[in-house]
Amino acid sequence: MDNWDHSISLVKYVYANSILDGENKECQVFLQFIRFVNQMLLFSSTEKLKAVGANVAGGSMIESICNIERGVEGLESFLQEVGLPFKLLEKDMGEGTAIYCKMGDREVLFHLLMSSGTRALVFLYLWYMQKEDFSFIFIDEFDAFYHTDLSIAVIKKLIEENIQVVFTSHNTDIISNELLRPDCYFLLNENTIQPFCNLTDKSLREAHNLQKMYRAGAFYEQ
Repeated sequence: MDNWDHSISLVKYVYANSILDGENKECQVFLQFIRFVNQMLLFSSTEKLKAVGANVAGGSMIESICNIERGVEGLESFLQEVGLPFKLLEKDMGEGTAIYCKMGDREVLFHLLMSSGTRALVFLYLWYMQKEDFSFIFIDEFDAFYHTDLSIAVIKKLIEENIQVVFTSHNTDIISNELLRPDCYFLLNENTIQPFCNLTDKSLREAHNLQKMYRAGAFYEQ
């Protein structure tokens, strides 16, 4: 360990500088952990669209979607499922591919019509289409540009998938037993993170209004 460069994690150092026996149970667990971490993804749509982690590459978001098989068709379905009835089509522009939106008899470049919320949704779709490649997804401020109904629709869409997803929000209107269990809501406060179920002495039931309890201060450390 004398040669460990503290600018990298200890785990990466051990992985890069060890001969690991694949038959050893401890080594198997360690290698599984490495694979899990290497398939993690963090992305955010606030201010600038950015992503860190597995399969992150540069390039145009629109072109990346066009490069996915049936990507534009899937984007149209995805947006319609969350309440945005765009009619989209893909066009080869010679120097690249573009997505157009049909508006009556007209066809308009889709990126010219995208609001901040729609842009955030398209960015989410890009990673959603690659979900099988990820072990864990963290979405920071996932609904910064969404109204509440859209936030709820997106949550329902995400929890349909067999993948671990964590997302942050300041919108208390999405705190509901109808969406997630109390042990799936976490409060970040003063450098701590704890589930709602650990922050109250009450026995939480499905009929409880979690949002009202939160606003009344029920979920703070005892």
